[in-house]
Amino acid sequence: MDLLTFMSMTCICVTVVGFAAGMPECLKIYRNKSTQNVPFLPFLVGLINNLTSLYYGILRWDLTILTVNAIGVPLQLLYVSMFVIYTHRKSQICLQVLYGFLFMAALYGYLHYIVVDHVTLMDRLGLIICVIVVAFNSAPLAEMVDVIKTKSSEKLSISLSVAVFATSLSWYLYGMLIDDLYIQLPSLQGILSSLLQFFLIVKYPVSAKKTV
Repeated sequence: MDLLTFMSMTCICVTVVGFAAGMPECLKIYRNKSTQNVPFLPFLVGLINNLTSLYYGILRWDLTILTVNAIGVPLQLLYVSMFVIYTHRKSQICLQVLYGFLFMAALYGYLHYIVVDHVTLMDRLGLIICVIVVAFNSAPLAEMVDVIKTKSSEKLSISLSVAVFATSLSWYLYGMLIDDLYIQLPSLQGILSSLLQFFLIVKYPVSAKKTV
């Protein structure tokens, strides 16, 4: 087994495990027949990211990207559907879904009717995916600022930080092997973000707050 094949399998495994992390929330929604305080936006952004990445994988004909997102799309669709069915804020959630649909429709129209060159098409789509992933991975920044203010890492999850680090590192190495900057950049951001979370967890342990 060569290094590229090994990294491909690693990326698929760690990413699929990451996708499955939403399953407990989905089961919780189903049991309670309510979304309660479960945020919807991560599911919607995850679905948009998987759809655009699946298209990118088709254009690049990369089996690793194709496999990961072919699994991710139905899972994210399940999460979004479950949320829409059981939420008490149907009008607000359906409006967000509509915005997501309009974004995808506008993106499709732009890539197919305005961008005509295949290389430019891949570059534009890769850049859009990069922006989506970076914006999505920036969500924990607010929590990290709160950790510094309160001097307690209670809001940070060590298991989630480890998962983000492992996934980002795997994709960064894979991106280097296939020479794809649009995979490397958001992955590097994920690595740095998780390392910063590790630092904050060590510097501001939860026990420190309890002893005050």
